[in-house]
Parts: sequence; structure tokens; C-alpha cells
Amino acid sequence: MGEINRIFISWSGEASKIIARKIKSAFEDVIFNQEGLCFVSEIDIASGTDWYEKIRDELASCKLGISIITRGNMLEPWIYFEAGALISNGVAVIPLIFEAQANLLKDTPLASKQAIKFADSEKFCSMICDINRQLGLTTIAEKQLNVLANSAHADLCAELRPTLDELRNKKAFNEANIYPKTVRTINKKSMYISVPMESIDEAEYQNVQIFLQQLNQILRSLGYRTISPALEAESKSDFDYELGAVKAIKNNFRNLKQTEYILVIYPHSVASSLLLEIGYGIALTKCVVIFHKEKLPYILSEARGNINHVMTIQYSEYDDIIKYIKSNGIALFCNDLEEE
Repeated sequence: MGEINRIFISWSGEASKIIARKIKSAFEDVIFNQEGLCFVSEIDIASGTDWYEKIRDELASCKLGISIITRGNMLEPWIYFEAGALISNGVAVIPLIFEAQANLLKDTPLASKQAIKFADSEKFCSMICDINRQLGLTTIAEKQLNVLANSAHADLCAELRPTLDELRNKKAFNEANIYPKTVRTINKKSMYISVPMESIDEAEYQNVQIFLQQLNQILRSLGYRTISPALEAESKSDFDYELGAVKAIKNNFRNLKQTEYILVIYPHSVASSLLLEIGYGIALTKCVVIFHKEKLPYILSEARGNINHVMTIQYSEYDDIIKYIKSNGIALFCNDLEEE
């Protein structure tokens, strides 16, 4: 068998790596009985070899590609990089789907390819016969090839049971579904300033407004585009009523999703929308900087040092925050400061 007849098996993620190994073994040892038929990067690159060069050479010389697709890796760029390289060389690519529906690929570059669901043994066996017709890997009769493929499929189902069970119990995470769905981009050097205005009394409200005006001016001088609902509010009553809450959900979360950084002022322990905004920012892996006067609650108290995009700094007076930002400037929002 010449090297041109090799099959490139593409994978991304631990589960699909396990599957790729098993598919390689089934193809080489059971179905086609040809050692070295399949290329799987984790197995077939020797220690010390330039892995990128090796993969590039294989992508250029293989005659068929199989992409191992799961709900967990359908958005991984490496899958589409390898598939694109094969297709650009005129090589057919078969998406082989595990524990997911075929329409999983409908909005991806592989949407036009005829996908095969591994769970469908008949389709799997038909794929084997198609591969043999295309590559001429064995001269045995198609009926016998079907028998071998069926046997291999049954063995694969048994060997992959723990992996398939794990995949079956997972649901795909699609970041585009995070509210609001219509927001898909982030404005660079934009900053959302979060303050628990609904828990601040009237006497403190005016002081906070003055502080926020100073803070806003400094941040803008550093080149940030700031968004501060607290400054935009006409009065404290905007934070007190249900109508204000509805307005906050519609506007604040849109702004939160679109901003690159979140700056939080946490003056005292509160059960506030501020905590929801912090959690939202952490989940979206934004740079979250929290200035807190009192000890932070529960998990947040250990966030710094354990979540690499969260920084917490304790302060006594609002002036401390102003001085801190003036001293550290842009570094504060780039996670470049050393731990205190």
C-alpha cells in the first residue's frame, strides 16, 4: 500500500482522541488488515518530530479524511483547520458523529458533507464499503467486508461504552446562547462599572455619584470607553422599582456582554444584582476587577489567585480606588499586576 492511500483521522478533545485510537485499530487490525493505514496525530508522531510539519505532510498526502465529531468539539478550530486542508487538496472528508444529531453541523463548514452517525451500524458498514471502493484497500467481496465491518462496529461499541456514556451525558455548550443571544461581539477597551446603587442610602448616593464622575474621567483618560448605569440614572429611584429592574435586564446585560472589562465597586456586604453581574462576567471570562471595602462573600473571597481573570483589591475610602488606578493605570485591567 502506498502512502497516498492513508486515511487521516482528525480529532480534538480527550473523548474524540480515544475514539480516533479505536477507529484506527479497527480499520487496521480487523476491517482492512493493513498496518499504518490510518494517521492519528497523537499515536503516529514520534518523539522529537516536528509535529506541525508531520501533520502538514500527512494532510497533503492522505487520500481520505475522517473527522471525529462530538458535541464537545464541534466548535473546535482544529477540526475545521484539518478538514479545510484536506478539502483544499481535493480529499473527501467524512464527519463521523458520536452521540449527537447530524444537524449539529448545519451551521459549520462541514454542513455540506454527508455525515455518518456511528450509532447507525448499517450506515457505518456502508461507509466502510464506500471507503474501500474509493481507496481499493482490499479485494475481498463486499458481503464479507460487511461482515467484518459489523463485527468491528460491535466491538467498538463495547470498547467505547464508557466514552460514549460520558458523551451521552453531556450537553453542548454554545456561548452564543448566553443572554442576550443577539450580542456576538465585544467592544475593545470598553469597561462596565458596577455599583450596588439599590443598597446605598440617600446620604451616600451623592458621594458615590461624585466618586463615579472622577473614576469615569480617569478611566477615559486611560483610553477606556466606560458604561456606568449608576451615572446614567436620573435619580436613586431608578434602582428601586420593578420597572427599573426590567430596564436593567434589557440594557445592563447587553452592555455587560459587549464590554471587555468589568470594574466592580463593592462597598459592603449586600445581596445585590451586583453579585449577579460579577458571576455573569466571570462566566464570560472577562477581566473582572473588584474593589471591596469589607470581606467578600463565600467563593468571591478566594477568587483572586484561583480564577486568573479575576482581581480583588481591598479599599478603605473611595479615594483609595482613585489613587490605586492612577498608580497602576492600564496594568490593572491587563492582569499584569503581581499578587499582593
